[in-house]
Amino acid sequence: MRTITLHPVSVLVGCALAGLAVLSTGAAQQQHPSMATPTREVRLVGEIPGEWWTHVYVASQPNGTPSYTYTVPSDRQLVVTLASGGGNVLADGQQIGQALIPLEMGSNADRNGTRAVIPAGSVLTAYAGVSATLWGYLEPVH
Repeated sequence: MRTITLHPVSVLVGCALAGLAVLSTGAAQQQHPSMATPTREVRLVGEIPGEWWTHVYVASQPNGTPSYTYTVPSDRQLVVTLASGGGNVLADGQQIGQALIPLEMGSNADRNGTRAVIPAGSVLTAYAGVSATLWGYLEPVH
């Protein structure tokens, strides 16, 4: 019969690897406190959610043909907070520029809190040969 000889270094390395395997499987089964799944974060700008903010550009050719129009979504109303060329805006063919003039950029008027609301479904255009840009937010219709 043959005798078996064990190499001492190999035995130590084998035991160390077996011990690491046992410890690592035990660590994988350890319970960790569960963390809540993050929900969609809504950014607020003042009291208005960030995704509501928008800007609208309308323009017409010199002959009166609209180049750019904007239709307010049927489930929202456009709340204008600032305008450039707002006196040139028509909503469904009706002049609404007087309501937008206090919101004009560069005017000395105190605009704090001033808003102009354009109803849902309105089609915005500009007078012949001019353009306007409106800034504001699309508020859901209640």
